[in-house]
Amino acid sequence: MANREEKRVAILALSAQGQNPSEISKNLRVSRQTVYRTLERGTATAPKRMRTKPGRPTETVEAVKIAINEKNAKATVRGLAREFNMPRTTMRRLVKDDLGLKSFKRTPRHALKSTDKEKRVAGAKKVVILHLDETPFSLGEMVTMDTGFYIAEACGDADDTTVHYGKERHFANLQVIAVVGSDGQKCDLIFLEDGQRLNSFTYVEFFEKKSLPVGKSNIWRIM
Repeated sequence: MANREEKRVAILALSAQGQNPSEISKNLRVSRQTVYRTLERGTATAPKRMRTKPGRPTETVEAVKIAINEKNAKATVRGLAREFNMPRTTMRRLVKDDLGLKSFKRTPRHALKSTDKEKRVAGAKKVVILHLDETPFSLGEMVTMDTGFYIAEACGDADDTTVHYGKERHFANLQVIAVVGSDGQKCDLIFLEDGQRLNSFTYVEFFEKKSLPVGKSNIWRIM
């Protein structure tokens, strides 16, 4: 076509003859977007022709709705797609977007009797859980972390009736040095204090101060 006006006239003329936008686009070699825009504007001689609305046809939506009601809500998307001869994804959008339905999934529950429910409620009221929200503290030779909790029959009970359950408990760190000579002579155990770490320097220091005097009767060779 020579110009836009000739294209517009040709599009409107073919539309008046009953051709759809896809056929007009193929015959005139123009994009379908151009055909849609030209038909939406329209003229006095060619009435305005709106673009087809996206989505599923209303007749199909109503037919699917009736089929679901007849099946007593036991229909599946796969079965409906096979029945209406359409893709499963299209049927899923139709059921979800157009009908506003979603799949029903049965939630399993405990088969409790009325007596079991009453026992659970009574047990829950009897036990009071007090969560510990403090920094870790030392208790004897054990280190109790702040992830434990206490169980008591009621708030304000005495300490001897309260039971503590620690989720994470471990013994305090302890480092000790033991030296045994070649003749079987033993040195007293050397316990490291808190904050001390055993390395090459502290090992030589403890060896010279405490282990070496014990072996004076023997020949010790220090490399």
